[in-house]
Amino acid sequence: MENVELAFWSGKIHIENASLKHDKINELLEIHKLPLSIKYSFIGSLNLDIPWKNLSSSPVIATLSDVYIVLKPVSYTH
Repeated sequence: MENVELAFWSGKIHIENASLKHDKINELLEIHKLPLSIKYSFIGSLNLDIPWKNLSSSPVIATLSDVYIVLKPVSYTH
């Protein structure tokens, strides 16, 4: 991650230029026998709006933009 802006207690979190943890996601894909693997990922920005004072009655809003994921086929021989 290159850019993270936190105003945690106000409920605003902004993250730019991030990527997914390929190894963990690929493990899940393999466990569920999905014939795919993540080769590359990029998330331009992630914005979270967390309503701390009304968490039980208001939604947490996550907004993603510029998401790019490259998948490759795999075959499992188990």
